[in-house]
Amino acid sequence: MNAVEYWQRLTENPAARPLLTGRKIVDVRYQSDDEVDTYGWICRALVLVLDNGAELVLSTDSEGNGPGAMFYFEGDKREVFSSMPRVEINA
Repeated sequence: MNAVEYWQRLTENPAARPLLTGRKIVDVRYQSDDEVDTYGWICRALVLVLDNGAELVLSTDSEGNGPGAMFYFEGDKREVFSSMPRVEINA
């Protein structure tokens, strides 16, 4: 396999396709304090909850070095959803 074939195979991401295709996002939330502690992060990541109970956690990289941002594109609309600082919120 040459370099071009390797990158084509990697960008097609066949491992993610069967896990995500046809799934529906049923909830969107930020991580809890316990989840932030488990990851060893200082900010809360956005979590997408799927219809089968699986959760997608946005990370800055594949090593999980911190929470990351998600970019949303729909026609001319552009949104960025970033991590949220871990702060105490008094209700």
